[in-house]
Amino acid sequence: MAFSWPRSTYNARASFNRWFRVNYSAAGWPAAYTAGGIPVNFEYPDVPLTFPSFSVTHLGEIDGQRFQGDRMNGGTGSYRYAITEVSCWASGDASGAWSRDLWQMHDMAAYLFQSARSIPLLNVYATTATANLTAIGVLRLGPDSVYEDVEAPMEPSRNVHRLRMLAHWFYRAQV
Repeated sequence: MAFSWPRSTYNARASFNRWFRVNYSAAGWPAAYTAGGIPVNFEYPDVPLTFPSFSVTHLGEIDGQRFQGDRMNGGTGSYRYAITEVSCWASGDASGAWSRDLWQMHDMAAYLFQSARSIPLLNVYATTATANLTAIGVLRLGPDSVYEDVEAPMEPSRNVHRLRMLAHWFYRAQV
């Protein structure tokens, strides 16, 4: 029998990634873009960026609220709190309108974080066919500071421009 842990870190991160990739254009596309025209990079910096693009990087999780005896709904578990960095990237070389690209991508991501408070927790261990994934729980976006703009450090190239946001979210890890 293959290993499976439906409420695991792997499932939570994969669920967040899929939710972002599928929904960041939920309010439509800015006039300057064609539908499906902004790639999302989940492996930065291991995979090179293209411009304009998003990158999604999971910065880690901590164990949050524990229950008495770590008991939760007939099993053991805790709430896990996570921070994910979402960056918008543009190149001064590739587009004369890099500032417009950055702020429109920023607004698309910010709109997504502000308009949705829950993300389906998918069991990616169950199947590799993403069309067959079914929700087994939810991830919750943080109620207070859902996203915040963070000034990105100077990039090695002056032609690379970046806006960075941090998304705070949590889920129930349970065995």
